[in-house]
Amino acid sequence: MKTKVAYVTTARSDYGPSYWVIRDLFADSRFEASLIATGSHLGAEHGRTVREIESAGWPRVIRIPFLGAGENALELARSAG
Repeated sequence: MKTKVAYVTTARSDYGPSYWVIRDLFADSRFEASLIATGSHLGAEHGRTVREIESAGWPRVIRIPFLGAGENALELARSAG
């Protein structure tokens, strides 16, 4: 039985350095790996970097939006909730 592993990336700043770990997870037959893209990866104001992740060809990329429209304290609290 394969071990299910989900790697979560929220921004370009954590995706780049983790690329090789992610690659190894998907390549290792002991794991059923998924890549979860969330946070600023999904925002137009941050360049929708989720498209770069998807174009890398990972078998399972899951989008989970959670950021609100604003950056004030209330919107950040709603996003975190």
